[in-house]
Order: sequence, then structure tokens, then C-alpha cells
Amino acid sequence: MFRKLLTNDPDQIARAIFDAFGEYDLSFPRRQHRVDAGIVIAPDEPVAISVSWFGTATRQVFSEQQRELYGFTTCLRGQGSMTQHGMDLAWKKGVTLPLQPLGPLRLETDAAFKCRDVVFDKAMLHDFYERWSGRPLDKQALVFDLAPFDGYLAAKWAQAMHVLGPSGGGCDLPPLAKATFAEYLMALLLECHPHSRRTLFSRPAPRRAVRDAVRYIEDNARHALSIGEVAQASGCSIRSLQIGFRCDLGTTPHAYLAKVRMALAKNDLERGEGAATVADVAYELGFRHLGRFSSEFRSRFGEYPSEVLRKNRARVNKPRDRV
Repeated sequence: MFRKLLTNDPDQIARAIFDAFGEYDLSFPRRQHRVDAGIVIAPDEPVAISVSWFGTATRQVFSEQQRELYGFTTCLRGQGSMTQHGMDLAWKKGVTLPLQPLGPLRLETDAAFKCRDVVFDKAMLHDFYERWSGRPLDKQALVFDLAPFDGYLAAKWAQAMHVLGPSGGGCDLPPLAKATFAEYLMALLLECHPHSRRTLFSRPAPRRAVRDAVRYIEDNARHALSIGEVAQASGCSIRSLQIGFRCDLGTTPHAYLAKVRMALAKNDLERGEGAATVADVAYELGFRHLGRFSSEFRSRFGEYPSEVLRKNRARVNKPRDRV
């Protein structure tokens, strides 16, 4: 649930941020009076999100206390700078920079600066990395490059914030959708922004694992099946399986599963008996959107599933010639 605070006192905004993310050194070197300050924050979600502005220039120093958090901050207006490990990075509208547990970090912003913070718990991000890569981090923190998001990631990030964030027409999501969306954001970061373990994260599955996954999909396509289950059965991570499918088969595990199920649907319609309908066949194979199923079926086989079923029934009900 988003909480909103508008005030003339930047100290109130500072306290709201401290309550959500922990205290750090924050000062106002050229403090103005009667400022326009505010914050919109959702601190209790799977990913903490806030949009804040102080209405006055700030100097912020993060230290050891923030080592358990990864932040990704987007400048929405104004400008600022970030300094870490001797690197100075400029901030301007539309630029997103990582704030991560690497030791002292200094931020300076002007009075117009407004930003969106997306903050992940370190344990959650590390757990997600290990599940997707199939490799332990061995107590070594992920380190994201101190660089702005590139154009592709910046666009995808902005689209995501439009859905989940507290500005730009964002909307609330139910709990399960929020958790899934949090994983989507972490996948974007791990796949698209350079980090210390990206080479391992992007390694394709061996061809043997891809063959095992194909066999597992074909043997179990009539049952409820997740890509995580397929990856586990083939002995590799979800991410490496996805890359292996693209390298060896030119498709994804999910698309291959849909292809197998579509072929089974055609076979069932051609052999169907009794009062079975197109909807019965589609739902049994996991296709929940009947209109999309019919459209994709026609695109793949050149005719609608209802036409296949009609031909089958006409063949079955055709009277036999008398001898």
C-alpha cells in the first residue's frame, strides 16, 4: 500500500526514508525555508518503492548500515551526482543508477531533484540469482557495474514502474502478482545490467540437458508444468535452459511446450469422440484463453480447431455404403 506525505519540512521526508530503509548521513547544505517536499512510498512490498523530493539541495552519505540493501534510483527531474570508489557519475532526468552494498557512497542533489528508488533486500536478490543460475554465491555479494541503465533496460524499467510504481498511472496489484513482478524486476537487472556474475548467469545449458528437457516436456505436456520443473528435471538452471533452447532449437522452453500442446490438441480434435468440444480440448491442455488458442491454432495449422472437429464428426457420422 502506498503512503503519501506532502510537507514544507524536508526533515519529515528524511524521517520517512529512515523509517523505511535505515538511517544514513543526510544534510541540507543550502537549506531553503518553506520548501515543497514530499514522498510517496510503499515500504512493505516485496520490493520497496518510493518517489521523493526534498525541495532543497542535499548531501547524502551511505555507509555500512545499508549493506543489506540494493537500490536503483531514477532521476525524475533536476540533477545530481554520485561518488563511489573514486568514480563520479552525473545524474539527470531519466538516468537510473545502482546504489549497492559496496562501502561508502556519496550523493549530492540540487533543489529540483526528484527521484524514484526501487530497493531490494540483499538476501532476496541473492536467493533469486542462485535459483535462476543454479550456482551459489558463496557469501560473495553481487556487484552491479556503477553505470547508468542502457537504453533498452531504461525503457523496460520505465514500463515496469508504470504498472507497479506510485506515479505515471501506476496501479496496485494483488499479492501474488506483486511477488511475481518483483522477480520480473530482478530478472531484468540480472539479464540486462552488467554485474560481477553475469558470465555465469548467461551460460547455456549443455545439449544433453536441452535434450532431456525436450523429452520431459513431451512426456508431461498433458499435465500442469512449469519451466522451473523442467529445468530441475534436466539438471540445470532456468536461465541456462532458456539460453540453451535458444542456441540449440531457436525457441524458448515455454514456446516449445506450447508447440507440443498445440500438436496434441490437433490430434485430440482429429480423434475426438462423443460430445467433446473445442473448449474441452483446449482447457485440458492448459489453454485458458479460447480466442487466442483458436487464432494460434489456425496460424499453425491453416484452419480453425472448430473446423478440424467438424470434419472429424462428419467422418465419424458418415453412413457406410451398403454391401
